[in-house]
Amino acid sequence: MSESFFSYTVSRKYPYRWFTPVAIALLVIVTAVISFVNVITTGYELVAISSNTPNDTVRNPHLYGDRKWPSWMTSKAQATCADATIPLNSDAFTNNSAFPYTLQKVSRANRAGTTVTLGSLVYHEQPLMDCDVNSINIQVLGRYTQNARQSAVSKAGVLIQAYATCSIDTDTSPTDSMSGPTYFDLVASYNLIDPTVPRFLARNNTAQPSLYWGESLLQMYWMVFARNYLLAADGIVENDLYNAVITLTRSANTTIGTAAEVESRDFFDVSCFVENGNYCNHSSLPVLMQSDGGTGTPYPSIWSSVDILGKAMWFSVLTDLGRNQTAVPNMLVDPSLLANLTSNYTAELEAWPTHRDGMRVTTDPNLAQDSFDPNATPLPDLNATQSTFSINYLCQVPRIKSGGTLFFTVLVADFAFLHTAWTVLVLLVGFTIQRKDPTRNFCEGCQEALHTAVPPHSQQDAFTGKVETRTAAQESGDSLSNDYKGYASITQTEALSPVA
Repeated sequence: MSESFFSYTVSRKYPYRWFTPVAIALLVIVTAVISFVNVITTGYELVAISSNTPNDTVRNPHLYGDRKWPSWMTSKAQATCADATIPLNSDAFTNNSAFPYTLQKVSRANRAGTTVTLGSLVYHEQPLMDCDVNSINIQVLGRYTQNARQSAVSKAGVLIQAYATCSIDTDTSPTDSMSGPTYFDLVASYNLIDPTVPRFLARNNTAQPSLYWGESLLQMYWMVFARNYLLAADGIVENDLYNAVITLTRSANTTIGTAAEVESRDFFDVSCFVENGNYCNHSSLPVLMQSDGGTGTPYPSIWSSVDILGKAMWFSVLTDLGRNQTAVPNMLVDPSLLANLTSNYTAELEAWPTHRDGMRVTTDPNLAQDSFDPNATPLPDLNATQSTFSINYLCQVPRIKSGGTLFFTVLVADFAFLHTAWTVLVLLVGFTIQRKDPTRNFCEGCQEALHTAVPPHSQQDAFTGKVETRTAAQESGDSLSNDYKGYASITQTEALSPVA
């Protein structure tokens, strides 16, 4: 008889009545559990999105149905956000949205302690740390330094810029050549009549009262300073060729300032250059205010508004950068200091309609209409909240697959798991049955023939492979006379014939 190289196993029913319902119940339970696990582990795919809050995006509990699953279940579809790169000379707002900041310089120390200048800022929503304003620059613009529309609104325009320095904590890997925080220089700009310079995009006198007052002061004293400059330069500057640069720096060299310092008119040191070669040969605002307006002390009438305008810009930038009262008391955060800074606000606001001297700029009715009252009830929650740059990040977040794709993905995974589970179950049950009764490994006909062909005292030896049992057909020279260790060699006829 011809034989194939391949073989198959002989099967028989399990001898337990309970096995069928238990196997079906286990199949249902295991299928449900495996399907649930497979939905979490293989049912999600990564999709690209844009986010300006990468930390919240990665921690978003709604990504997996408001559940926080073990990381091993979601390792194939973890939400991630790439770092953002801010090149030099590019603009960015903070999350407070008051000023656009131009990135001017980025530096970091290497492991040898040498400062290295970088070409961009690698950023990932780190809080802005240790921010401080170094100087305020006020430029007076004339006919050829502002466009026709701006000149029609005000013959003398004003561009205010604040120069600030901040740092961020930066992760350092063992292979990184740099170490420590990253430092960078920023420039914030404000021009009331230039629509190309955005400002205070999230105005809210309830949620951001300090910035609301900062914007109110900047608007009011931008107009007051421009008007005062026009009047002071009348008869001196011809053909509207206004051109001046005023630089304000903090006069004190102490690290920590006081309330008396910020209230004083000596808070700033002044440097200025104006038309006709005139300049400031004194750095004291009180001296310039009381001068005769000659060479070295130009335009005495402008310096009072310069003081308030400079402080409004200085503390508005500090507030926008999240600086409360670390270096100097923030005049927009402290009620008594804000009352001092706005002490003439009401008078200037009421006088503006009749004393704007040809300027076509008007006050914004949505800004403050009176000086700040520190005794008001309820008192606004003046504060400077922690700041981060508001930048778009490229993120990958998990999203449940479409219905058809999800079904086939889970189905394939279920088949693989169920096949493994069924194989384990069969092995365990078969091993248990064979240990209890070795004859359970035989086919039913084989077992009956064995009892007939082998004497009872030799059956155990036959089960264990110690005795070779042959049928009559094999003894007469049948070709099926191979030695089957542990099994009785019988013919199909013998297996099916009744036992006498």
